[in-house]
Amino acid sequence: MMKDKIKKTKKLAIIEGMMFNIFFIGIQGFVMTTIALYFNATPFILALVSTLPIIAQSFQIFVIKMYKYLKTRKNILVTMSLISRAIFILLPILVYFKIKNSWILVLIIAIYSVFGTFVGNVWTAAMKEIIDEKERGVYFSKRNFFASLATMVAVYLYGFILNKFDDRQGIFYVTLIMAFFALASVFLLRKHYIPNIENINEKTSISIFKPLKNDNFKKFLLFVFFWNLSVEVAKPFFSYYQVHVLNIDKELLGFFSVISGIITMILYTNIGKIADKFGNRFLLSIGMFISTYSLLIYIFIDKNNFHLVILLDSIINAFAWSAINLAFFNLLLEVAEEPAEAYTGIYAFILSIAGITAAVLGGILGNALDGKIIKIFTGEYNGIKFIFIFAFCIRIYSILQLSSIDSYIKPFKYKGILPLNGILTKRLNIKIDKTTKELFKK
Repeated sequence: MMKDKIKKTKKLAIIEGMMFNIFFIGIQGFVMTTIALYFNATPFILALVSTLPIIAQSFQIFVIKMYKYLKTRKNILVTMSLISRAIFILLPILVYFKIKNSWILVLIIAIYSVFGTFVGNVWTAAMKEIIDEKERGVYFSKRNFFASLATMVAVYLYGFILNKFDDRQGIFYVTLIMAFFALASVFLLRKHYIPNIENINEKTSISIFKPLKNDNFKKFLLFVFFWNLSVEVAKPFFSYYQVHVLNIDKELLGFFSVISGIITMILYTNIGKIADKFGNRFLLSIGMFISTYSLLIYIFIDKNNFHLVILLDSIINAFAWSAINLAFFNLLLEVAEEPAEAYTGIYAFILSIAGITAAVLGGILGNALDGKIIKIFTGEYNGIKFIFIFAFCIRIYSILQLSSIDSYIKPFKYKGILPLNGILTKRLNIKIDKTTKELFKK
């Protein structure tokens, strides 16, 4: 009976991931930028909206309090997802009545982010129990494959709609689709089997700061802070530069996203096996290395070459982020101990601090550099490009931090021409714990 529930939940989690991604892609990239600009958002507001989901992660430290009021994981998951996702019904209503206020958009994203953070915490803890450690790489690569398929279809559809209709009408249709799939994902979450915490009163007495006594987890948190700072500080300005500065056709941006999605889907069919065989830290290092150097592409982008540059960026980042998205989550599960809620809570708090820092830095830099042309020798560079250079420097530092984390990684000899070996094998002679020893024996 229990096996049937788990089997059903595994299937539902894949479908729910597809539904959620169709909604979620609407608050990412050029789609969110277009919606935000329609609501008269400034670069600072754009940076704030982009980082709010990360900033709100700090509320996960209150997840244990939620157990006292809602009693079970299932109740928390359903209630919080309903509140956080149903709020998007307001977006098409605002567009229909021609209400343009960027701070209302900020409020909607804030409500989604705060209540949605509890959904992520509980779902992660439940999946740690439902999905056996030996099959996580394969299972989540499969889930990511179908989620990417849904994302690919949705992002092209959104780009087509935004390009075909005028701003108001296009945004109305897009936000309507987003709201529908947000509610559909909640319905599927209600059908999940979610194992509850036993001895709830005893568990709720555990301090959320207990994970800080784990030295290896503290190294992981330091890495998480700098990596997410580098990602979040630059994230809103990729689409801003594409849409506002270069004025690129939105359907074309959707087409580039489809290419990226196809490559990502192909990779997800095998990338989970790589993570299970060589270790999550190894796979994450490769993805981060590629993603970091792809930032340099944006230094050379302009109105004359953006077709080739963005196509190249889409292909490169498909490889990078398919590895990062899978390995980052799995590495968290690997370094976390029980109770999982305590570890995911403090992890989310660090994400939040990184998000706040990124929002402030990104907002200040965005407002200061927007519209500025900076001359270096004989070349002229748009000011926004220097945000990408800033993010590049932080990413290099975060890669070095990753190398200090103790985790399972299979020794290998790299014989290529790129200087990867020092970064990826810096800590291969780590102290091996009992779990890792067993993995090496296998």
